[in-house]
Amino acid sequence: MNSLSLDQVVGGPPEREGLLLGLKNGQILKIFIDNPFPVNILQISSAIRCLDLSASRTKLAVVDEHSTCQVYDVATKQLDFQVAYDEIFAKCEESKYFSK
Repeated sequence: MNSLSLDQVVGGPPEREGLLLGLKNGQILKIFIDNPFPVNILQISSAIRCLDLSASRTKLAVVDEHSTCQVYDVATKQLDFQVAYDEIFAKCEESKYFSK
């Protein structure tokens, strides 16, 4: 059995809500509360630290244990781009997105 690294509620219609699960083996699964069988979304080579789905549900952002943020197209499972996770926050701080 794989250890759960992270879960993210992704919502859905009433009684069909779902969860994204990121596992320590790099597997990403989607589980619906009305279905006992998980759907394999993606597999990466290292443990998942953080993940989220875009509002349009077309892009999946995954931060791994090496602090690399990878953005995938959900339909094709192709990597769109990747960036060091720390660079994201540095750019946000430079642009003053965070309030003091």
